[in-house]
Amino acid sequence: MGKNHRINPSWGILSGISGIVCFYSTAFVVVLFLIFSQITAQTTQKSTLFDSWYQTLLFVVSVASFLSFVGCFIMFLLKKHQKKTMAKEETVHESL
Repeated sequence: MGKNHRINPSWGILSGISGIVCFYSTAFVVVLFLIFSQITAQTTQKSTLFDSWYQTLLFVVSVASFLSFVGCFIMFLLKKHQKKTMAKEETVHESL
């Protein structure tokens, strides 16, 4: 009951997953926008990025996954830098 469990996520994997989701959701947003632009051009209407709920949802997913990608990538780099400095400090203490 007194055990303290600490979750240590793999920031590199989370960053990669977020990057993939960001890429494909952005691609879907662009493709849907191009398709709807062509359809509305034939009917002399105007098309925006937020015409339907799923376009808006894909845009929000794209922005959220980009922010997640950047945050996870920064945490990955910080963790990598921290391990490197800990290893250097350990070798310095061992040489003394």
